[in-house]
Amino acid sequence: MRIAIELMVSDLAMIPDAEHHLPLMRAVIIDVIGKKDEAQIKSLTAREALRLEILKELRMALKSELGEGVIKDLLFTKYLYNT
Repeated sequence: MRIAIELMVSDLAMIPDAEHHLPLMRAVIIDVIGKKDEAQIKSLTAREALRLEILKELRMALKSELGEGVIKDLLFTKYLYNT
């Protein structure tokens, strides 16, 4: 599976904080995706639910680290999987 994700931050001044926490964000994303089965990953309808779950988990993780919300939205710019 190969996913490219773009994050939108709530304020441009938050970009350095977001970049500093990229390893944490990557771990959160891998953890969320790792809990899904193949059918959930391949489903077009489940893709939006996956996006929203990742967004929620990232917001919670960064809020606990920074004390404030950083991520405004999340977009999948590439979503490929092998059959």
